[in-house]
Amino acid sequence: MTYNKETLKEAIIQKLRLNYGCTEKQATDGEMMKACAMVLRDIMAERGVQTREETFQEGRRKVHYLSMEFLMGRSLMKNAYNLELLDPLTDAIDELGFKAADIFEIEPDAGLGNGGLGRLAACYLDSMTTLDIPAAGYSICYELGIFKQKIVEGQQVELPDDWMQLGDAWLLPKLQEAEEVHFGGKVRSRWDNGHLMVVHEDYTRVLAVPCDMEIAGYDTDHVNTLRLWQARSPKPIDMKLFSQGQYLQASEERAMADAISQVLYPEDNHYEGKSLRLKQQYFFVSATMQSITRKHIEVYGTLKNFHEKNVIQINDTHPTLVIPELMRILVDDAGLDWDEAWNIVTHCVAYTNHTVLAEALEVWPQQLFETLLPRIWQILQEIAHRWQRQVEDYFHDPAKTAKLAIIWDGHVRMANLCLAGTMAVNGVSALHSEILRKDVFKEACQMMPDKFKNVTNGIDHRRWVPQINPGLDGLLRDLIGEGYLTHPQELKNRMLLQIPKLQWLTVQQSGMRACVVVRERPEAIAVEERRAPMNVVAGKDGVITSVSAMEGNCLCAVGQAVKKGQVLISAYTDLEFTTRVCAALGEVYAETLAQKTARCPDTVLQKTPNGKNSRSVSLLVGEKRWNIFANGGNSDGRCDKITKTHMLTLPLGLTIPIGLEIVERRGYDLTPAPLEKDAAEKLL
Repeated sequence: MTYNKETLKEAIIQKLRLNYGCTEKQATDGEMMKACAMVLRDIMAERGVQTREETFQEGRRKVHYLSMEFLMGRSLMKNAYNLELLDPLTDAIDELGFKAADIFEIEPDAGLGNGGLGRLAACYLDSMTTLDIPAAGYSICYELGIFKQKIVEGQQVELPDDWMQLGDAWLLPKLQEAEEVHFGGKVRSRWDNGHLMVVHEDYTRVLAVPCDMEIAGYDTDHVNTLRLWQARSPKPIDMKLFSQGQYLQASEERAMADAISQVLYPEDNHYEGKSLRLKQQYFFVSATMQSITRKHIEVYGTLKNFHEKNVIQINDTHPTLVIPELMRILVDDAGLDWDEAWNIVTHCVAYTNHTVLAEALEVWPQQLFETLLPRIWQILQEIAHRWQRQVEDYFHDPAKTAKLAIIWDGHVRMANLCLAGTMAVNGVSALHSEILRKDVFKEACQMMPDKFKNVTNGIDHRRWVPQINPGLDGLLRDLIGEGYLTHPQELKNRMLLQIPKLQWLTVQQSGMRACVVVRERPEAIAVEERRAPMNVVAGKDGVITSVSAMEGNCLCAVGQAVKKGQVLISAYTDLEFTTRVCAALGEVYAETLAQKTARCPDTVLQKTPNGKNSRSVSLLVGEKRWNIFANGGNSDGRCDKITKTHMLTLPLGLTIPIGLEIVERRGYDLTPAPLEKDAAEKLL
């Protein structure tokens, strides 16, 4: 179906009537925004069905991108632009009596991320979709995001970020595809005909309900999906406790389940916070892997070829539990032996590292795994044992074994688990990846050098240029066409040809500093009649670095300073009885000189004491302060302030929070004085 202004208007009106029971004249800005979002969502959902059908028919390998964050930003304008419907949608909104700019502005940012980690994930989804790569993103459907910032009397106040009030218009709940995640309980195991049979019992169940957000690519009908998991209790209320009047206890199980998907990055400086974070990570990893493997079996009937049809990319260490969870599914559910399962895992999981700080690499208390994830803990122990033996056999060095251990000193190291259980490890810039190879993961790189790669971060330039800066987009289109929107390398390759005075440019990045080096294109050499007498003259002031005179009389030498217009190779050569005339020819290179001037002030302001001095004494007790003495009155004028603090010290050098603060203010006036030559030269 082809969409234009009229068809979009009709679709929006239908959404308002069917979903909100109102006409376009009765609708609020929020209802209009949600109606527009649902219209675009339906268009993308229809294309998404076709995309998945084509992927199934072609049997293509699919990318599954797992991240605790997806910083999607506002989606209405973005999706309309990618669907090439921004102009007709804008016109449709305006003709329905609303201001399109207000409708776009009212949309909240999806509370699914808060930093570079999430923005990178969002950019990858946009890029993979535009490139027609079968892909899906996975995360948690946080109800309140991280927090909404408000400044009250100069202080930050954190408020709930209720983005779902409007943002849920983009979500497609899939209740029929809910998965069940287990926490706690105990594990029994027994051997049956040479196979280890594992039974997990007495666990707490949490339902993972998927809500899909469709992702549209630019200039393509390809649509991918971001699957967000909501945590729900399978038992909404304990009727027995409720009937006994224990209303809070009756809803406790539901509240504990809801907490998993309530807030992004809960505080983890206490045991309960750590426990909730680990629950979040396992919840979304377990639900994701159960969903992926279930769909794979529906298509292929086996998991033995899982690594041939799927790539699991984990964004930082938060989704690392995908490694033991996939092992659990392959060994416990699919009945594969350990070695075959491990081969599948290590040929489909890849890890992106985001930090080189050792203290920022995730480490969890062993006790949390033992109590919250008993079966995962058993699998981790086996992985850690086999990995440690591999490290010992390679290095024969206890110190390196301890550094690379997955489980050590009562803690589980997630980064080391990634090193052991993935097929690739990458940083997000060339410098970052080099630090990983030579410092952070030096020993692991020595063991497995081919595993370490670099994938430099990119940006979604289609959002930051044409949508944010349409004037710049128009200039680029006039110069090089619109091909740069899908092939950004054209910005470098073709822009140079459009700027006549530019020969080349390059950008060198070091940390947060970028150095742009530009070389101007030299002016074309003027061609004159060769038979006429002609001198080679200096075009600028400079110092000669190289001379090659092929025709004529050379009048300069290397190291000589010359002025602009000075003859370097003369057309006239004096002979014994005559003068030879020719067209001088040669090459002269020089380091050119640039003369700059700067204007200095004739006068300078100097401090002149005016005798308006004051002194005050305050008593300090903890964070409190009392003024106990003051004289003079220069608080509003220009002055130098000298503060001295004397804290009370007890015997043995003990200091208590009681003391005196003495503040002296010495007043001065600014008077003009002539600037001496020496002082002026220092300013230059």
